[in-house]
Formats: sequence, structure tokens, C-alpha cells
Amino acid sequence: MSMSRRFSIPIAAGWALAIASLLAASAEGPVWADVVILANGDHVSGELQVPDLQVVTHEGVVRFEPAALAGVTLGAVSGDVVKLRAGGVITGLVVTATFPIRLESGQTLVLTRHQVGDLHFRPRR
Repeated sequence: MSMSRRFSIPIAAGWALAIASLLAASAEGPVWADVVILANGDHVSGELQVPDLQVVTHEGVVRFEPAALAGVTLGAVSGDVVKLRAGGVITGLVVTATFPIRLESGQTLVLTRHQVGDLHFRPRR
């Protein structure tokens, strides 16, 4: 068996793993961007133009700046689920009706609550 054949499978497997990793990373969207997963499963990446997120809880209305948010799942069985960057989770009703997102092209899409499944916020300063 020649030397090139002996190492062809591990090298090919290494390349396949590298390509799979890149594809998985690109499905989540760019690191610089917020990602909106639509109700139909499509993804939109850009910068969410939401000044704050209002959530009605049992204790009252709570407001969050995007910098405090890691993610939001709309329409879960227990209500909307807000994941905080600090690690906490709050369940309630997000009262924001639209979610504008500015795309890399400069275009702004305005998505309604019913079009959105999940919001993933990039870290902000």
C-alpha cells in the first residue's frame, strides 16, 4: 500500500469535518449579526432594530434592552421565553408587535410577531 493511499481517508475525513463545521457556523448566521428564525424555519441575519423588549409577566411589565438579551422564543406552550445574557430565563408575553431587522445590504425588513419563531441576539457593548 502506498503512503498516499494510507493517509487519503483521514485527510478526506478531516476536510469533511472542516467543511461541515463551516456550514454549521454559517447556518447560525454571522457572529456580528442578530439572527431571526422565522416561523417557517428560514433564517434572517442582520441587526435587530428593537430599542427594548417589553414582557408582561405575573409581576408586571418588564423592559429589556437588547444588550441584556441572549434569545427569545415566541409562542412556546408556557408563553414566550426570554433568555437573558446573564443566564436567567423569564416567561411571559412579549408585547412587541413587529421586529425590524436591518440586513447587511442596508435594507430593513419589518417582521410581524406571527412571522417570527426565535430571536438570537449577538453580544452588544
